[in-house]
Amino acid sequence: MSPFTFQLTNGDRADDQRGLTGIGWVRNNAADRAKLRQRCGIVIQLTAYSSKSEEIIGIGEISPLAGLHSESLSEVENQLNAIQVWVSSAKNVPSFKPKNILSLKGELTRYLENLSSLSQLDRLYPSVASGLEMALISLSSNAIGMSLIEAMATNSPMASKVGFTINNLPLNGLLTIDKKGFDGFETPQNFFQSMKIKIGDEPGEDARRILLVVASQRNSLQRRRQKVRADANRAWDKNAAYAFAALMHTSIGPSPEFLEFIEEPFAKSSNEGVIDHMQHLTDFYRKTGIAFALDETVYDVVCECGRNWDDIESLLEKMLNKPDVGCAAVVLKPTLLGMELSLHIARVASQYGASAVFSSSFESGIGLGYIAMFAALINAENASRKSPVAMYAHGLGTFRMISDDILSPPFAQFVNEDGEVEIHQLSRVLSDLSLEAFTKLPDYSKSNSAPNLVPPASNSMFAISSQVKGRTITLYASLSLPFSDTIARDKFTDLPQMPRWSPWLKSVEFISASESEWKLDVLGRTFSWRAKSSVTSFPKGIVWESLSGLRNSGIVEFVPISENSCTMTVSVSFLAPRGIERLFEGIFEDFLRNKLLKWSLEMFRDAVKGDLALERGDVELGDALSGAVEGRATVLSTAIEATLTAYAYNQTNGDFL
Repeated sequence: MSPFTFQLTNGDRADDQRGLTGIGWVRNNAADRAKLRQRCGIVIQLTAYSSKSEEIIGIGEISPLAGLHSESLSEVENQLNAIQVWVSSAKNVPSFKPKNILSLKGELTRYLENLSSLSQLDRLYPSVASGLEMALISLSSNAIGMSLIEAMATNSPMASKVGFTINNLPLNGLLTIDKKGFDGFETPQNFFQSMKIKIGDEPGEDARRILLVVASQRNSLQRRRQKVRADANRAWDKNAAYAFAALMHTSIGPSPEFLEFIEEPFAKSSNEGVIDHMQHLTDFYRKTGIAFALDETVYDVVCECGRNWDDIESLLEKMLNKPDVGCAAVVLKPTLLGMELSLHIARVASQYGASAVFSSSFESGIGLGYIAMFAALINAENASRKSPVAMYAHGLGTFRMISDDILSPPFAQFVNEDGEVEIHQLSRVLSDLSLEAFTKLPDYSKSNSAPNLVPPASNSMFAISSQVKGRTITLYASLSLPFSDTIARDKFTDLPQMPRWSPWLKSVEFISASESEWKLDVLGRTFSWRAKSSVTSFPKGIVWESLSGLRNSGIVEFVPISENSCTMTVSVSFLAPRGIERLFEGIFEDFLRNKLLKWSLEMFRDAVKGDLALERGDVELGDALSGAVEGRATVLSTAIEATLTAYAYNQTNGDFL
């Protein structure tokens, strides 16, 4: 288990705008209006072993949300500890067949019910159950050697149908209840196909907010018009809901095409069941022409049926299988309802003409990623059966409100300019996750955080040492330079020049004054990451830490020896990409130290010497040194490729990685 915390923001830049209000389902008192500034949770890892004793892992996220989940994080931890204690002492942990789990037709739910019973727990908390579901699905997909979405799609009951294809996933944007104004509405949110607006205050004000969005659409030059959906979260009574509808009709006319639906337009009375409430919602639709979506009502159905799949299916049929019912969609929160149960409800609802909209509960990129897989799967299933239900964008736009995603690369990097999730790319990243990915690397901006490596001798022209712990590789090196610390620092911090002396790098580009994007190629695979860096003065140098992608941190310092010489010291730590970590042992560790790093530092020295020669007019020496650096870079690039290829071949007994 690995705890995590990340900050939430409403998208404004001011620090006092950090945090969100109106999160969850109940927004009628001061406590519920309090800002939620951060989310806390736990990443769990399940480990199994194949018949060949190969380790197989699965990762899941557990992050209960106050106002939605009834359980607290401490209660979650207690339940996880109870499961862990039972598993560690059990002689026979229940087995399962990965393909049965991946069919998502009830086996996953039954397995967890059995696990809960064996652990002597009355029931699993919803957030715990959904996190374990994620991990078991991940474990199962890795067990059969497929990425997450490939494994789910292959085992879908619709997999054999013509046209069954997993496509990118469209998302809707989100304007929260505390986002009153629409100044600067022409924001990156405009690439979403649909905009969800939280309402439920005074009907006139809420109607005005929606009309402002419509007006901005009419005045914009964007290539497509966004739809709008509203979410009242049962905050209104029936009178307020009808008043809102009347205001919309007065301004726009009946059945406005831009409005997809309103989620839960009014509250359910304490003395009425879901059937009666559904009838009131249908009456609202028939009188106003405004379709509705079920959100809280879906949870009511699940609770009323005691989570029994057959009973849930029967009740949904009674609610939806009637003419002109007015229900456009069911909104599904998998980390509350359960991952597998949400898919089952989506499948049932689609039979009766209601679309499924998978929605987040402000999870990290890990939880969002798993929800995206389920949403993409139901879209593919509905498309392959030529279902007449509408294909609405899904509610995962909350990724824009995560300031520090724990998923690396962050979820935001998988959302393209059309507001769609690149499902297959995201799936591969989720499949490669392990708890090691959350290992904290040294913070080299703090003097006491560097690993305790043996320092090179002070009188040595070059010295190097290394340390390997799991997937974490740390290198330390020093080299004497025949020029000043100022020249060394200024040359080295010109980051786009880095591939000159580090040919294993494909490119380095500045994004801003303090952020840069790096790319490298390894065995035909491109790895990229963004890093923040700062130039240091005492001693002169640079310190950095990756923000996404390939995780690494480090520091380079130039310690003056004389006016025209200094010592360059390098400390760098990185997390080897999963799947090639075994290359960083034995022969390759030696190559990494004594060829890759050593030559790169010597090439930096010679490249600067060549630049300085050209600057003082010594063209012959400058060209000779520059040519030598280029030649050495070619040799090193060839050596890197040959070493990696040979070592990968040897380590896999003739099968390349």
